[in-house]
Amino acid sequence: MEDKTVLINGIDVSDRFDIIELNDILYADAELYIESFAATDMPEGMRYYNFHSDADGYYSVYDIIGIWGEDENFYVKDGFKKFLDMDVIIVESYFTENPIVLLFVDSNEALLYDSESWGYHIVEIEEAPRIVDGEMYMPMEAFAGFMEHELEID
Repeated sequence: MEDKTVLINGIDVSDRFDIIELNDILYADAELYIESFAATDMPEGMRYYNFHSDADGYYSVYDIIGIWGEDENFYVKDGFKKFLDMDVIIVESYFTENPIVLLFVDSNEALLYDSESWGYHIVEIEEAPRIVDGEMYMPMEAFAGFMEHELEID
């Protein structure tokens, strides 16, 4: 693919990750793309998000989406059980080091953390993350829009 100029929140990040095109949608290397989100007034090296996946073993999806019941047992809500066996991209807040969004490969459903209810709820993302040649790729425009950031691609 020809080189593209990519600006995230006004910062040129064009040289930080590879871009591929699938079905007329631009995807970027998930880890490098997610960790490129910053603001112009942030100190060097600071960013909004950290990347994790189920493959790195840092988090267990079961532990993230499970809840303690009144009987002191640990449960996963019925509507969330379908996510347990899916490949996942875990977007962690750089500032709090807590998972804020779980994006599932080949699924338009994601789990978004709600600080008011202290739990996750299912939301839709326009395009799903994909695995290509064993690597995770994030749909660029869908993720930026979902996370409410400015993205320009020329």
